Amino acid sequence: MKKVVAVALVAFAGMATVNAQNVSLGPVASFNHSWITGTSQSDRQFNPGFKVGATLTYSINPNWGVGGDLLFANEGAKAEATVGNTKFTNKTNLNYIRIPLKGTYFFGSLGDRFRPKLYAGPSFGILAGGKIISETENHALGTKVRTEANSRDSYNGFDFGAIVGTGFNYRIGTATWLNFDLNYTNGFSDITKSDASFLSNRNYGIGLGVTFPIGTYTPEK
Repeated sequence: MKKVVAVALVAFAGMATVNAQNVSLGPVASFNHSWITGTSQSDRQFNPGFKVGATLTYSINPNWGVGGDLLFANEGAKAEATVGNTKFTNKTNLNYIRIPLKGTYFFGSLGDRFRPKLYAGPSFGILAGGKIISETENHALGTKVRTEANSRDSYNGFDFGAIVGTGFNYRIGTATWLNFDLNYTNGFSDITKSDASFLSNRNYGIGLGVTFPIGTYTPEK
């Protein structure tokens, strides 16, 4: 699977180099809520995170584009439970190099300033690190015990899933666009090293970015 990711990155880099017309590149950042399936539903908590990186899009024609993102993604899950006077908290931080590849449909015409969009595609993740933090707090005794472990010891190094999203691009200059996105990522692979369970990633995100043209912009295409 890592070879697939490497080939995809080389392909997009080559696309931008060989045919720079109608290729756009720019920074992106998003705020996310992530969780892990297979864990307890009753004590799962809101788990904020983020993604930062860059996005690349090649416009095949005025309505269709293909591209991908290269992101650092903070994901994982948080769970809390209270039994009597004791509170249990478990926080799993999974930091991925996340590479979603996307096919995008842009509504409207090329000259429109406001262009809604829909997109979908596969998403690849390489685990770069993170920590598993467990805390046990007894309110009656006033005691608190905290332990930490490396996420790479318990979770697999590769993740595969799919991303779907919607949003809009708003033109703020010649071939320069402000991008707004709402997306959902659904993991398909088992991310845990344990044979006793099957765990997979889930993620909702809301993001902003700006893309700029590379090379000679050709609006007729």
